[in-house]
Amino acid sequence: MAKMREEEGQVPRHLSDGDYALADSLAVRIDWLNNELERQTRALLELPFGLTPVEWRCLATLCVRGPMNGSDLSDRTAESAAQISRALRRLRDEGLISWPAGSQKRGFGAPFVTKAGQELFDRVKPIMLSRNLWLLDGLEPGERSEIYRLVAKLRARMEEAPDADALTRRLTKSVRETTNT
Repeated sequence: MAKMREEEGQVPRHLSDGDYALADSLAVRIDWLNNELERQTRALLELPFGLTPVEWRCLATLCVRGPMNGSDLSDRTAESAAQISRALRRLRDEGLISWPAGSQKRGFGAPFVTKAGQELFDRVKPIMLSRNLWLLDGLEPGERSEIYRLVAKLRARMEEAPDADALTRRLTKSVRETTNT
């Protein structure tokens, strides 16, 4: 992991002066954090338990929420349908879930957790909960609720322009208006 630079903890200067640094982008900073979280998650899951982060998210969701189709799993875990499908096949092959045949329209029914899957979940869950508490322990009590509030607020903002083409048109228009004044 790259050592955090001092400027990462500061709000970037206003970028309208044309001085753009990639590291000043909120998306890049969130991406850096996410990459490190994923690296750490893989280290916690892969060697000791033989799970990828996506497989863990699928298994945990099925254990907590019960059987559901791949589309619902994709929504709940924020993973792509292709990643979910690969994870479910591997969990099935390892005997951690059962994925029954579906109708002629659907090749498979809703997967559900086997006894072996539940046992693995019960072993991994305390480690992942402890890791989450460890992460939050680095924040002040007020910051803990604030980070969840801010993430929800940013997600809501993203939903205002879910179509990338529409967002590109909107931002391009805004840039033109700014530079023409």
